[in-house]
Amino acid sequence: CGYALIMKIGVKKLVSAMPMSLTEKFIEPFAITVNPSHVPVALSRSTDLMGFWERVYNVVGFIVISSFAETVTMPATVQLLRKYFGPGIDSTYALNVAAQSTFLLTNGNEFIDFPRPINSKLVYVSDIGIGKPHPLNEEF
Repeated sequence: CGYALIMKIGVKKLVSAMPMSLTEKFIEPFAITVNPSHVPVALSRSTDLMGFWERVYNVVGFIVISSFAETVTMPATVQLLRKYFGPGIDSTYALNVAAQSTFLLTNGNEFIDFPRPINSKLVYVSDIGIGKPHPLNEEF
């Protein structure tokens, strides 16, 4: 986890970055609310225009993703962090460090992303990694 390393070397000011659109478990430390009743979860086939059963499946998907993160991903991460940074690391360590970030840069477009409540920490910086445009072939 990069956050543990950052704190161990003494960095005081922090800006986090996300190379993709917003995902549920990553945005929680940044005080961005997650509401699966109207925002599709990661890996969902739904859009923000969901019927009742799609919303139910979306909430169940959110519970599954959250449970997986809490029972599989976090324990493995904590075990690795304790190996390299000592026994004082717990499951909330990285989340607390992430919450101290001044900004969260996300490689997404606010006009294309699903509508959701956001705060002033979130900065959309779309088109990262996209090369220069080239003229179209004569065929087009």
